[in-house]
Amino acid sequence: MEKSDKRVASLNLDNRERVALTESSIAKLNAWIEQLTSKRSGVTINRKQLVNWLVDYHAPALSFAEEEVLAAQFYDEVKFLTQALGQMRRARARGEELRLETLLKPVLSCKGGAAAKAKKEPRKIASSPMQAAEALNEESPALDKAV
Repeated sequence: MEKSDKRVASLNLDNRERVALTESSIAKLNAWIEQLTSKRSGVTINRKQLVNWLVDYHAPALSFAEEEVLAAQFYDEVKFLTQALGQMRRARARGEELRLETLLKPVLSCKGGAAAKAKKEPRKIASSPMQAAEALNEESPALDKAV
């Protein structure tokens, strides 16, 4: 076997994802392992096995509630605006008009406070991406200041 063939073979064997866990996650896993092994004689399990079992045991799709929690925790305004800019450029290239307001509606409706305020007070459309980015920040209602 040539050197390049060995490298390809070793790459195929190591085609695994490694995930770094937080201290609190490790503590929780250790507590679960201790709980299981102390109550069930003959059971031996390590963190890797437990994490894989938890993922495999979970439903194939996330529930709506899980989606909401994850979206709220991991929402990235810069990523959203980058994607929105790409969508607007593609729409323009097709000869269509896509307004930032249209792209912001689902985002604002997902943020409970912003959606509730939008129902009470009519807001003006942000005239720039910078104002839109500020509007997504809960402490800065920039849409009220927009022209």
